[in-house]
Amino acid sequence: MRSKILIDISNYTSFFHDGSIIGIQHKGDIIKISMESAEIDKTDLYDEIQLSKDNTLKGLLIFKKIEQAGYDNDIKGLSMLADCGSIIRFTKAHRKVSLFIEWINYPPNENVSLFTTLTIIANEIVWQTEPELFDPFRR
Repeated sequence: MRSKILIDISNYTSFFHDGSIIGIQHKGDIIKISMESAEIDKTDLYDEIQLSKDNTLKGLLIFKKIEQAGYDNDIKGLSMLADCGSIIRFTKAHRKVSLFIEWINYPPNENVSLFTTLTIIANEIVWQTEPELFDPFRR
């Protein structure tokens, strides 16, 4: 297995439209968001990155030294609001990331469709590529 590669995710935010939020871990002033992009053509890559077997960019968006984080300006501990988050828009500007997300549940959980904006401002934002990242809802 290849080592985990750090890249500037700013070059790839548009590829996450129709991508997924797989998981969120929030402990203290560190947040890790497991994400997967939509399918990417290898010729569109700016860096030498190993894509997943589905030709997607999988990995962790890691925030350290967080100044502000919350859904729709509600600053609380972050967690998954449903089984899966479908990424509608992903923007990154310097120390600020915004994700416009549609949250979706799968059976047997209650059907839900909820739209939120997750905004995080942090002193350090790192993308860690993990092509083998596990998605519990994908077979």
